[in-house]
Amino acid sequence: EEDWEEPTAEEAGIESVDGKNNNRKLIKRYYLSLETREYDKLVDYIQQAVTASGGYVESSNLSGTSIDGNGAREAYFVLRIPVSDADSFVKGLETNGHVTNKTENVEDVTLDYVDTESHVEALRIEQETLLGMLEQVDELEEILILQNRLTEVRYELERYESQLRSYDNLVEYTTV
Repeated sequence: EEDWEEPTAEEAGIESVDGKNNNRKLIKRYYLSLETREYDKLVDYIQQAVTASGGYVESSNLSGTSIDGNGAREAYFVLRIPVSDADSFVKGLETNGHVTNKTENVEDVTLDYVDTESHVEALRIEQETLLGMLEQVDELEEILILQNRLTEVRYELERYESQLRSYDNLVEYTTV
């Protein structure tokens, strides 16, 4: 009998706030406010840096009052940056603009994630059991009852799997 070993955190591919791998599911968010005298240059830098990092712009809102430069211009971005590049991305923002406010937030969703995985596994087992039972029954009433429960299980399974995909995205891409 072979001894089964728990995969290392590095093998599991889960990264923590300090960059070291562990078995936690962490969602990291940065909130930054920047000022600049070179609005267009900073906006271009942000868009290029997002692309270079392999991230994407979740949303953006650019506004200004006039083409001749009179009045304030503002840009608001929600950016999704791969966790491996997030710290250097933020440092680049700090280098290219004047930071007036910076907040970091980390949410540990490990327990929710594991709980959701457990629900998925239990529902998959129930689905297989129901499918097996469905093959063995002959009476219409029993078939309808099993099909009804199977529909409920599939709906719940899709909901939990969607939640896991959402967590994976939030863990793999830092929000800036």
